Amino acid sequence: MSSETSSMITVAMTKGLGLLHWVKWLSLVFLGLIIAGLLVKERANVGSFFLQVGWMMLALMVLTMALGYTIATLASLDNRSATAITIEVGIHNGTLAIAIASAPAFLNTPAMAIPAAIYSLLMFAVSGAFAWWAQRQATIST
Repeated sequence: MSSETSSMITVAMTKGLGLLHWVKWLSLVFLGLIIAGLLVKERANVGSFFLQVGWMMLALMVLTMALGYTIATLASLDNRSATAITIEVGIHNGTLAIAIASAPAFLNTPAMAIPAAIYSLLMFAVSGAFAWWAQRQATIST
């Protein structure tokens, strides 16, 4: 492979990584807009929805994250890998669930999107808390 070809590949990969950064932020903004729209539409019921399904969504998230961390640890993965797996398990595709439940082309039942929206809201707090804890553990062990 020539050095010119290698340079072109490096530039393309660097631009691709920069694009990936923006796609991640764009998807986060898109999720926020979907959740905000759903919550505005159902604003009269949001409190009761949290009471009805909030604890269940929190339990589901904590249980799956604990299982992910435990299995990664039992598999003798390093702390960074165990943390990445745990967060990935905790962050499910709430946007897809919301879209399928509320889109006219699919289920067309916005009320069915409420558990996914609540899960999506909770996942930021729980995954963020876990990431903070994992970072502290990494700092303490070094």
